[in-house]
Amino acid sequence: MFPARGAAAPRIPENLGPLIDLAYAAGVFGPVTYEDLKLIQKIRNAFAHHVEPRYLDNLPIAPLCAQLKLPDVAWAGRTPPATPRARFLTSITIVFEGTSGWQAQRSAPNVLP
Repeated sequence: MFPARGAAAPRIPENLGPLIDLAYAAGVFGPVTYEDLKLIQKIRNAFAHHVEPRYLDNLPIAPLCAQLKLPDVAWAGRTPPATPRARFLTSITIVFEGTSGWQAQRSAPNVLP
């Protein structure tokens, strides 16, 4: 489980993209979640690579949040979250719950859309 003393610890990839691609290829989630995770990666990069303050409801981030599909899927038949922040947090929550051990204990399949 842990590396032997003196051995190099496993590195977490610095880029989220290959992890998203690998999980999608392994069937952990479907195309809707894949596309949302790619958008979440872009949103994260918009915050990480700029010195000036950024907010979810400002350009260029708000339009990315509007493209997230998981809130629409989760709220099918009801009004989905409308604000960029609500859409972002909803997508993150759905991905977290769908890929965590908590989801695996439920009767629903452990594959996100």
